[in-house]
Amino acid sequence: QMEFRALSLRTGQPIYDQKATRVLEELRKQTGDLGGLMATMLDRGGRFSGGEVSLGAFGDSAFEYLLKLWVLNDDALALGMFNAAKRGIREKMLQTNAKGTYVGRLHGSTPGNEVEHLTCFAGGMFAMAYHYAGGDEEDLRIAERMAAFCHAMYAMSPTGLAP
Repeated sequence: QMEFRALSLRTGQPIYDQKATRVLEELRKQTGDLGGLMATMLDRGGRFSGGEVSLGAFGDSAFEYLLKLWVLNDDALALGMFNAAKRGIREKMLQTNAKGTYVGRLHGSTPGNEVEHLTCFAGGMFAMAYHYAGGDEEDLRIAERMAAFCHAMYAMSPTGLAP
């Protein structure tokens, strides 16, 4: 989306941005069943498939870019989608246990405890939501707790690499 918007601005041809926005609108229509979240896979018809949601591989950029579209372009559609996804993450994926706060992969309606290293970037996403998109104090607390969890995950490994 951001790249196509930039292409439209540079060329003076609005068609690139229009087509990318249409894709975003179609994705928004499909998030209702998942509480604002986007599944990691699409079927051949472009519909969400499998019910897997992740802030790791195949999913991290989808949520990040919604917020970045708002920050860079004041894109109300993207901000609405991001806020819906953020609520879904909080309600369905965010978990806290004795080891800390993390976002696991969602399998249908069941949260898993797998944490992929790309998920660690979500802490920054919550911090950006607080600072740039009118987020609340809980966004900042989530960001801090996720950063602490990810740091601990790397620090406990003998190599300093995530397990």
